[in-house]
Amino acid sequence: MKKTWKFYLGIGLIIYSFVPYIFVFMIMPFLSFSTAEALSISSVILISAEVAFVSAVALLGKDFVNMIKAKFKSKFSRKGDKASFKPISKLRFRIGIILFILTLSIPSILTEVVLYYNYVDVIGLSNLLYIFLSFDVIFILSLFILGGEFIDKLRGLFTYKDVISGSKTVEPVKT
Repeated sequence: MKKTWKFYLGIGLIIYSFVPYIFVFMIMPFLSFSTAEALSISSVILISAEVAFVSAVALLGKDFVNMIKAKFKSKFSRKGDKASFKPISKLRFRIGIILFILTLSIPSILTEVVLYYNYVDVIGLSNLLYIFLSFDVIFILSLFILGGEFIDKLRGLFTYKDVISGSKTVEPVKT
């Protein structure tokens, strides 16, 4: 790929396309805008980010997009068979399962308590949002703690033909 002005402009537009999201979701809530002003400003900024991204893809072309796809595939695809994951310790498994179950149950219970006792005004909507986002982060962290073998077992729950047994995938018995 030649590094002409199109390449540098396309890279600049891709970088710019992420900046508005950071501004709108991380900085703008702390500024004193009315609801109408905040909605107008964020709409214009987010639309400009989308236009910048589409323009960057058009400038960089198909070769650049295929190169990015190939890098993502090589980074996230598995090499070898399904049993190539390193086993995790019992303590790591227990910590991961506890976090996994807590992040699935506590936000629901918290929502019910807050709504039942009408604590929304006491806690505040933005604080409630941050609490729920932190549980999402902990959920993702629990998946990393549990490792690839657990994710394969979890994926097996949603696959019709596979039966997950330990770390091996077994074909189901035909009756």
